[in-house]
Amino acid sequence: MLQRILKLLVVALCPLAAHAIPISYSFTTAESADPIFPTSSSISGNFVYDAETPQSGTSGTGAGIYAGSFSNLTALIGAQELGSLIFSAGTGETRVANDTFAPPLNPTPRDLLQLAADVTAVTNTTTWQLTLLDIRLRWDEARVSDGDFLNDTSLLSVLPSFAGELFISYIDPVSGETGLGVYTGLVVSPTSVPEPTTLALLGIGLAGMGLSRRRKKAVV
Repeated sequence: MLQRILKLLVVALCPLAAHAIPISYSFTTAESADPIFPTSSSISGNFVYDAETPQSGTSGTGAGIYAGSFSNLTALIGAQELGSLIFSAGTGETRVANDTFAPPLNPTPRDLLQLAADVTAVTNTTTWQLTLLDIRLRWDEARVSDGDFLNDTSLLSVLPSFAGELFISYIDPVSGETGLGVYTGLVVSPTSVPEPTTLALLGIGLAGMGLSRRRKKAVV
């Protein structure tokens, strides 16, 4: 009877195990090259990326848009001069442009992968005196020696291993105008734990082994 129940559980859980869960990532950047941020500052933090998010739209340039695929970002900008600026961002989106990204200064169409979200909370604004608006993590084909890294506008199952860039939109405390901070050397690393369904299947397998061992002892 127990063996039959175990078989039924395996059949029920196998389709779930094939479905990928959102992946947690940690990230770091090189020091800032933007004059509005201290030259000693760099950014580190964590976020969640869900490669199973369905496409929610298409941009005017043909990029695939996946709302809700980028979320739970928390980050820290560290600088010796001003201390740490901690901020977080809400649920955002991923845009996948396959040979359609063509900025004005370099209009040759190329691949671009961008994760973006609005900043929702900031601490230590007294010393920094910056109003952060949004954050963008970007991987540009022009920054990788291997060239083309996208085959279509689908979400990548795993984010790129080559260095990207991080952009932060802000309001300048002096002029009141909107600016864009740039951090190069963006590197991301997955930090996820095993999927719940995988752990469940492992538990079922161990239970089955225990049942089999008890039966062998009974036969002996």
